[in-house]
Amino acid sequence: MNPNYVSPEIQANYPTMPYQGVPAQQFGYPSPYYQPMQPKTQNNAVNIEIIGPTASSNPNGTMPVYPGMTQVMQPPMMMPPMVPPPLPMPPVMMPPMVPPPLPMPPVMPPPPQAQTPPVMMPPMAPPPPPPPVMMPPMAPPPQQPPVMPPVQTPPSDGKAILLNAINVIAPAQGERQPTLDEQAEALRTISGIISGIGAMDSTSQQQANEMLLSEDGETFKGLAAIASSDTSMLSGPEKQRADEVRVMSLLTLATLQKYFRQEFDRELQSKDIKGLPPMPLSELPGIQTIEQIMNPDIEKNPEVREAGIVAVMGLADPENQNDIEYLANVLETTAETEPDDNVRKTAMDALGAVQAETRVA
Repeated sequence: MNPNYVSPEIQANYPTMPYQGVPAQQFGYPSPYYQPMQPKTQNNAVNIEIIGPTASSNPNGTMPVYPGMTQVMQPPMMMPPMVPPPLPMPPVMMPPMVPPPLPMPPVMPPPPQAQTPPVMMPPMAPPPPPPPVMMPPMAPPPQQPPVMPPVQTPPSDGKAILLNAINVIAPAQGERQPTLDEQAEALRTISGIISGIGAMDSTSQQQANEMLLSEDGETFKGLAAIASSDTSMLSGPEKQRADEVRVMSLLTLATLQKYFRQEFDRELQSKDIKGLPPMPLSELPGIQTIEQIMNPDIEKNPEVREAGIVAVMGLADPENQNDIEYLANVLETTAETEPDDNVRKTAMDALGAVQAETRVA
């Protein structure tokens, strides 16, 4: 009998199981992927002829097979179901580690620099002052008649101030004679009041007219007296100062004469007096004093004579034919008899202006 014979029943129940000799080491734990099959139960009895065992050599070290006997295979040991190994966990991605910043090297302060001692410069000697420039002496300018600035007098005390000025230029008999400076101050006050009288209220203007244009003509007389005063006995600065005051009085007299003439004409118009001509220059108070000053035989100072020409020119009305004829007569006489070249030239220039006005008229 073939020792490797397997009965058909066993082969039917274990068709895939080899029943050849199996190495002894294979009877351990089956492979984890091996699934054992359960044998089918057979109730049919099988007569097995037992034959004594015979030895056989198996070079592979398999178990001996007994001839004449059917090798009964033990069912495999039931092992617990194998649990598949756990799937590997996905690796946890860690953020890349940022290396710490490298320590900064310490900032070393710059090495101290050696202080260079300041260079002491010797003090500079101041430059010598430039030599003074010697200017040639300037020739004194020709003296012009002084122009008196107007003096604005407050209305409250204007009456007292004007009255005091008139008393200075026309002192009463036996009173102290004023000095030249006092006369000059009084003349400036009177000239300023006359120039600003048009801006006064009616009451102040009436009070000023009563004092300036009084019936006795005290103001005209005082101005004419100072303008015609004799200074031939004086000399030096005193004579020069006295002649300056005379010129101031002469120009103030001409200003007062012009204002008197305007007020006279206004009075005629207010009273509607017809047929009465305007006051001629020859009848103005103090006009004879101006004519005498323009005469070189009477007045020796040429500057005072030239101031007389300026004064009479300011009195004339260019639209008044009588004034033009009067001026032409006076200026022709002055131009013929005047010994001083400057005064004569002034008279001739004034005469030419008057003649031009006459031709235009």
